[in-house]
Amino acid sequence: MSAFPNVVPFEGLAQEDGSAFYGGAECFYEVLGFRRPRKGEFYLSGAVVAAYRAKSDLAQEFHVVRPTYYARRVTSYERGREVTS
Repeated sequence: MSAFPNVVPFEGLAQEDGSAFYGGAECFYEVLGFRRPRKGEFYLSGAVVAAYRAKSDLAQEFHVVRPTYYARRVTSYERGREVTS
């Protein structure tokens, strides 16, 4: 499973605050198995991996996933060298 990113966008899933987001909310996820997704389940697919919701039962097998936590981008700073001028 290490070939997949830890966080992927989930098609059609609203953000944590309930707002819509193009491409879907980015979430951590749990893999439920490698099988044929059933209608309404999310599955991983694409060259740039994303989770898509199956519109009907699919005939092809995929990694079926469930969103577990919303992902938040965090930027932080650390102290660099002292400014001397």
